[in-house]
Amino acid sequence: MQKKTLTSQKKNNFLKQIAKKIKSGKYFNKINLFILVEMLSKGEFLNLKDEELLLQEDKSTPPVFIILIEGSLVVKSGKHILMRLNKPGDVFGELSIIYSKSKPLVNVISEEASKVVTFPYHFFKFTKN
Repeated sequence: MQKKTLTSQKKNNFLKQIAKKIKSGKYFNKINLFILVEMLSKGEFLNLKDEELLLQEDKSTPPVFIILIEGSLVVKSGKHILMRLNKPGDVFGELSIIYSKSKPLVNVISEEASKVVTFPYHFFKFTKN
């Protein structure tokens, strides 16, 4: 898994390109581009190789929200495929954020070279004033 860090100018252009790409999908199409760029700036970008494991079933890891940028991910339980993410903007992990699950109940594996942005649980955690 390769993480990406960019200079601020390249980062801004990169984030706009990614925002436009995921905005074309069904989950983010109504979100303002500026807000989407701001949100993406808080995420971690990962380049996955073919057949690379992103989340492992029953392995203790902090909950994470995943947005597919390009490629294809498969969500499996044992040998059974539960779902496939193959369109820019497809998401996974929203329930783990809501319910604070520390052990994924599934494996998430790249089916081909893929790019994702992930957001850790603490990004969504709010404190009462």
